[in-house]
Amino acid sequence: MVVFSNYSVVSLFTTANGGTTWTAVAGNLEQFANGTGNGPSCRAAVIVPYGGSTTTFVGTSTGLYSTQTLNGASTVWSQEGASTIGNVVVASLAARRLDGTVVVGTHGRGAFSGTIPATAVEEQVVPVQTALLPNYPNPFNPSTTIRFRLSRSGPATVAVYSIQGERVATLLSEVREAGEHQVVWEPRGVASGTYVCRLDAGGVAQSRKILYVR
Repeated sequence: MVVFSNYSVVSLFTTANGGTTWTAVAGNLEQFANGTGNGPSCRAAVIVPYGGSTTTFVGTSTGLYSTQTLNGASTVWSQEGASTIGNVVVASLAARRLDGTVVVGTHGRGAFSGTIPATAVEEQVVPVQTALLPNYPNPFNPSTTIRFRLSRSGPATVAVYSIQGERVATLLSEVREAGEHQVVWEPRGVASGTYVCRLDAGGVAQSRKILYVR
């Protein structure tokens, strides 16, 4: 997205093809489609994919605005934080896509932050890859939690082996749904040392070394 801060010009453009073509998306931030009139001056923009949707924020001379639908000249922008940030110049924006945090820098009123709420869509996303995740803690005593992800439902086995290849524990051997799961290993009757945890599921086999300290 490109932001033009001058008055009497179209303020916002976006591209979906790496800059080959651009579309004006200032929408209702402009009084007139050609950028003239009494629309605010736009100063900064940030695009935040989070929570099952993508939210675009724009800092302007009259506050912070956002939209989840860029629709050319018909884009509708809504003011954010009208009672907190207010109608002040928003000069800079930053976002953290990991958790949907957005930070707003204003002229004269300091900085503000907020978080985009996650939606049910995000919570239902199925992991794209079956994986054995790092256990925690590691090294451990008396127990450690072993986490893994399944890209689809089906039989899954989690077992622990000695360095010599002897199976010392079967932690899981059953059908599990797609998603993230965990099992706990509490070693009994085994010596301190390095062991290998192995996940077998969906034709995938992955292993990780884990260290038991008595």
